[in-house]
Amino acid sequence: MSFVLRLTFLLAIVFAWLWKNHIDIIITLAPRHVDFYLLNMMFPDRMAKNTGVTREPMVSIIQPTEGITKDNIQDVIHKDGFPTLVKGVLSPDQDKIVGHMIERNKGKNLRMLNFEDHTHAHFSSSCGRMEMATTKSFDDYSSSHLLSSKADNHSYLYAGFEAITEAQTVNDITGLDVESLGDYKQNNLFTSNFPHEVFTATTHCAPIDSLTMQLIGTKTWYFVAPEELADIPSIPMPTAFALPITDDELISKVKNIYVLRQEPGDVMYFGPHWCHAVSTAPGPNLMMNMRYKTLSKILNGPLKLAAKILMRTFVSNRGNGLNPQDNKSLYPGIYNALNNWFEDCGESTWFTALHRRTTGQ
Repeated sequence: MSFVLRLTFLLAIVFAWLWKNHIDIIITLAPRHVDFYLLNMMFPDRMAKNTGVTREPMVSIIQPTEGITKDNIQDVIHKDGFPTLVKGVLSPDQDKIVGHMIERNKGKNLRMLNFEDHTHAHFSSSCGRMEMATTKSFDDYSSSHLLSSKADNHSYLYAGFEAITEAQTVNDITGLDVESLGDYKQNNLFTSNFPHEVFTATTHCAPIDSLTMQLIGTKTWYFVAPEELADIPSIPMPTAFALPITDDELISKVKNIYVLRQEPGDVMYFGPHWCHAVSTAPGPNLMMNMRYKTLSKILNGPLKLAAKILMRTFVSNRGNGLNPQDNKSLYPGIYNALNNWFEDCGESTWFTALHRRTTGQ
């Protein structure tokens, strides 16, 4: 047998093994549009429903870390990436913050999602819904919904991942030097004024260090460790989303869920590939998330996750958008699909109970 035939035979064996055991790697390596075709071929069922959790994960409440102030805020960044919460390190003045941000972000637009038809709290991105998007100017929305005098002017509109705020503006309103805390990349703004608690983000896993500052309102976070993500087939875009799976199926695969409640003035850190889902409390809400590049933590994390990031970077690189709308263009078809694969998963009674218990509903 010639060398070429032997090599072809070997590659065929490797491909067959990957197809059976690691289809997420094949889809990650696939060219634009081909990845979406493969996804549809491998997961034709769009009608799956939650049917109950077969194995309950351990739920742990992350306790605040003591002894961290503005002067040593860098200590909140855990060397191993574990989510770390510091209570009340900031002293946010709601109207002063909103006024300053209106001035600095004047004329900039927010892409806002409409959560009016929100029904269930979904843990899996496959069960998410692609809410209708609209555009609002930051100054108009903020002056109508975020000032204390407008607290009762509720709306179902929600802005997330908006990269419109300069780092200096964040420094001004927090008293921190956010660019000095790591290899700074960008910041993202999240804001809303819901009439009731709304689950605003299904589980996703970003390959980057994140430092969140809750300035107005409250959010509840649900974390899953990178080691568990490594055992769940997922696609990095560059944020990782699980291949089609219902809430109950995903919960049954997870061994531990870590819960954290972040209130005004709290600062919280989590490392790369710490998967998280987020619920947002009613009333004016404003959170800023600082993003820091951290290749060393990615490489020191689970091998499969690091390998997929390297594949995405050096083999099937399509760039890295600043926000979801950018990544929809870079990953056409598959990005939207993995965020709302199923028509209607229905309610996960287990996760609904956890959500109510941890948000005080």
